[in-house]
Amino acid sequence: MIIQNTIHCCLPQTREYDQIHLFNYFNYIMNYDQCLFSLIGYYLVAARLSWFFTILVKRQ
Repeated sequence: MIIQNTIHCCLPQTREYDQIHLFNYFNYIMNYDQCLFSLIGYYLVAARLSWFFTILVKRQ
């Protein structure tokens, strides 16, 4: 339940998950991986952009 509450943003809450745990466990993990990788991707893009802008500011 703690994990479900922690990453509920990555997975729509439905009664099916509570009723059929094993059936939806695989989809649950897949959704979590997609959300995690997208967050890491956004973080890397933001870091690259900030690094690029700092170089531009230093040149001026």
